[in-house]
Amino acid sequence: MAVGVAGGAVEYLRSGFDPAVKFVAGVLMGGVLVYLNFLWLSRIIRSLITGASSKKGFTANLTLKVLFLYAAVIALVALKLVAPIPFIIGLSSIMAAALIGGLLGHREAIKNRDD
Repeated sequence: MAVGVAGGAVEYLRSGFDPAVKFVAGVLMGGVLVYLNFLWLSRIIRSLITGASSKKGFTANLTLKVLFLYAAVIALVALKLVAPIPFIIGLSSIMAAALIGGLLGHREAIKNRDD
C-alpha cells in the first residue's frame, strides 16, 4: 500500500496538478485519511476495553486523533493539494464500504446458517 501511495504522490506532483488527477487524488487522500482515522480509533478503543490504558490516556489519545484529523483536512484543503468536493467524497467513502461490507457479511451469514 505504501508503494502505491508513494507512486501516486509522485505522479500527482509530476502531473502539474491536472484537474482529473487532482480529482482522483482528492478521493484517494480522503479515503486514506478516513481509513487511518478508523484504524487509530479502533486501536484507542481496544486499548481502553482491554485495560491497557487509563481513562486519562483514552481522552488524550482521542483528543490527539481528532486534532490530527482536523489539521490534515485543513492543511490539504488550505494548501489546495486536493479539490474540496472529491476530498469530501473520499472522506465519506467509509460509509459506502461499511454498507457493502455489511451486505456481503449478511449474505455469508445466510449461507452459513443452520436451518
